[in-house]
Amino acid sequence: MTPRAQAAAIGAALGEPVRFVELSRDAARERMLGFMPAPVVEGTLAVLGTPTDAERRVSPHVAEILGRSPGGFGDWARRNVAAFRSEQL
Repeated sequence: MTPRAQAAAIGAALGEPVRFVELSRDAARERMLGFMPAPVVEGTLAVLGTPTDAERRVSPHVAEILGRSPGGFGDWARRNVAAFRSEQL
């Protein structure tokens, strides 16, 4: 699921639009370096920039660990909508 689709799902849960603002790789790196070590930043940007097919798939181990099928992002957003309300931020 793309970050834009995640923002749309959170917006649907809230009942109001959520704007996704894309950062350049350099801007993202600069912000992340404020709270992450450089090697972690580089690895994170590599995964976020162009995830592999394997990284996009939900592992079958998730169901084994949970004891149920994993839910979708929209379901998760609806269950956790209070965390996204402006009075919570």
